[in-house]
Amino acid sequence: MIRNSIKQKILEKVISLEKFGINDLTSGTLFIWKRKKRMLSTAIIAACAACVMLLTIGYSYYLAPIDAIIIRSTSLYRDAGHQYAKVLDEPLLSEKKVEMLDVFEDGKWLKIMTPENNLGYVPEESIRTI
Repeated sequence: MIRNSIKQKILEKVISLEKFGINDLTSGTLFIWKRKKRMLSTAIIAACAACVMLLTIGYSYYLAPIDAIIIRSTSLYRDAGHQYAKVLDEPLLSEKKVEMLDVFEDGKWLKIMTPENNLGYVPEESIRTI
């Protein structure tokens, strides 16, 4: 009876550890202790899930475009500078949501994509990231 309650408490602790993302460590150590095929498959599945989560976080942090809002009406230029041609005849209006793709000339010009898929450059003082 006491042995079953200890097993139950251990099982509850293992489940709580898995909830906090430590399931790889738990599965790996259980595999070392028990050396069963089920533990190995659990450890492999948990490792794959952790890799997917890590790749998703890496993509969203390093590769995903950053959303921004135009805070001051400005023209959309073909390259980073006022001397270049404008992409659109009318300026981009303030409070328009865009995707910031890149930063040029020491952060003074930002490459953006509008919701209408117009690609161009705007001065950094006319845009803020969300």
